[in-house]
Amino acid sequence: MAQWFCRLMGDEIGPLTSAQLLEMARSHKLTPEDYVRKGTEGNWVGAYRVKGLFDEDASASGISKIMTAVSQAPPPEAEPAPPVPKQHVEDWYCICKGRKLGPMTFEVLQALACEGQLQPSDRVWTNLMPKHHAAAEIQGLLRGATT
Repeated sequence: MAQWFCRLMGDEIGPLTSAQLLEMARSHKLTPEDYVRKGTEGNWVGAYRVKGLFDEDASASGISKIMTAVSQAPPPEAEPAPPVPKQHVEDWYCICKGRKLGPMTFEVLQALACEGQLQPSDRVWTNLMPKHHAAAEIQGLLRGATT
């Protein structure tokens, strides 16, 4: 089974299974701009280069390969996950000036835009949004911003 490692905000995380890496990408904890490597001796590459992690088509062969490897792996022995709270706050994230920021509220993200730190082309997303969007595409985000 492949083991993966990733660098997130200066920290190295791993080893991770293919399923864990895919889940991190789907939940936006891993972005295309983060670095990953396969195994302890692999070269660090941009996560966007791992076929299937960020493809638009969920049936891409890379995802199929990852999911096949996952389905053949024995189930992990872990404690059951804690119950999900009924009311979930929407956490926002962004990549501005080459740095991944978040989680934060929408109001904090708006403040970054008003201060000129968040540009219209910067990527933003939420834990509830399936993919990244340019800040300019998010309704109400750049209102009053000076860019």
